[in-house]
Order: sequence, then C-alpha cells, then structure tokens
Amino acid sequence: MAFQIVINLIIACMWMFLSESYSVPSFIAGYILGILLLLLLRRFVPDTFYLRRVMKILGLIMLFIKELFSSNMDIVKLVYTPKPDIESGIFELPTELKSNWEITLLANLISLTPLAHFPLQFHEIIQSYLFMQWILMIVMNPFSPLRIPLKKQLWR
Repeated sequence: MAFQIVINLIIACMWMFLSESYSVPSFIAGYILGILLLLLLRRFVPDTFYLRRVMKILGLIMLFIKELFSSNMDIVKLVYTPKPDIESGIFELPTELKSNWEITLLANLISLTPLAHFPLQFHEIIQSYLFMQWILMIVMNPFSPLRIPLKKQLWR
C-alpha cells in the first residue's frame, strides 16, 4: 500500500513538473492520472489497489460516527425517562482478530460508545474473547438487524 502511494505521489509530481504548472490543481490532476495509471497497471504492482483499503477505512469511520451518534441519542433518551429500565451485564464476545492492533482498535471503538463500557480482552489458546459490560442488556431489541450475537452472558 505504501509503495503504491509513493508511486502515485511521484507520478503527480512528475506531471506537475512536466506541465510546468506548480499549482494545486495541476498536482491533483497528476494524482488522478497516477490513480488511473495504477489501475491500468495493477497486475504488475504488488498488493491490492490502495484506494480500496482507503475507502474501507473511510467507511469504518462513517459507520463509527453514525453508531456514536445513535448511541448518544439512546443515552439521552435513557437519561430523560422518568423511571429508566436499566439492567447492565457483562458478556463475552468471541472475535476472530489476530493482531494486537486489531484488538486494540476494536476495544477503543467499543469503549468510545456510551452504551458499552470496560472492554477487557482475554486470550485463550484456541479462541479470543472480548469481555464487555453493557448498560442495556434486557432493553435491547432482539430483532434488531445490528444485534450482537451474545455467546454467553456472565453476569446480570
């Protein structure tokens, strides 16, 4: 991925120098030309095309912002109800993550949302689990399309 970005920047700078126009629009035109060249020559460049990974990262950021906003709205609704039906619990979430940065990213994204607290990681030899304390264990709609598959509820 880094190799493709460097190649794309070199193509953009070469375009800017060859067109003798040292401006931002000329650099952007060269960058777009570099993207098109990398798309045409992707058979000869190692790894997958880097814009695919960039788009997936942007999609993850947009999904996180949407979920952060919706969980904040759920907390506002919960705070303003006269007698809230809060029943928290701890459950384990099985994950298929392999590297430490993936586990750290997932734990940080979960802990930044207000409905989930204290993600604790626990590794076993066979499988990896993430233990979480969830504020709304019972109130969650089981028919929601974004429900979390709870393998085992530890405490409620």
